[in-house]
Parts: sequence; structure tokens; C-alpha cells
Amino acid sequence: MIVVLPGRVRSGPAWRLICRGDGRADLLAYVPQPGGWKRAVECIRDTAGTLSVVCGEDGQYGWILTDEHGDLVAASPAVYRDAEGCRRAFSDARRAAGTVVAP
Repeated sequence: MIVVLPGRVRSGPAWRLICRGDGRADLLAYVPQPGGWKRAVECIRDTAGTLSVVCGEDGQYGWILTDEHGDLVAASPAVYRDAEGCRRAFSDARRAAGTVVAP
């Protein structure tokens, strides 16, 4: 089951796109905009914006989706071992977003 739930990230309040199942919950993406989760999830679904795969200081990868002004729309946690795995994770988030917000 795919759900969007309120929560927090380091920078403050955020919405989280979560996949629940088999006794676990995986964070697919977070949206740091307290009120704008629907637009952000639509952007994930449509890959609307610029997708960047970034490597953190610890060597873990995460993806970031920004709008035309360079503002953060949504991001993944930086937990992926390589850039390809991170890209696959974005594809998973994209499919999940399509189940939350239909085209």
C-alpha cells in the first residue's frame, strides 16, 4: 500500500511518500513543503523538473527533484549504494506516486 503521511525531516515538517507492506514501511520520497504534497507527488509521477542523483559524504546516494527555479520539490533519503540503484529507486517512487495521484 502506498500512502502519503505527514512527518519531519532534518529541515523541518515534510510529507513522506511511503510504501507499506510485509510488516515494514519504506520511505520512497519526502516533500519538504508542509502544504504542497499533491503537486510534489504529481511532479514525481511526471518527472516534472530536474532529477539529480547525488552522492553524500558517506558514499550513499539519493535523488533530488527540483523545479524550474532550482527549488526542491522532493527528494529521497540518501541510502542507496550506487547511482544506478538510486535511479531505480526514483522509478519505484514514480510508479508509487501514480497510485496516489492519478493522471
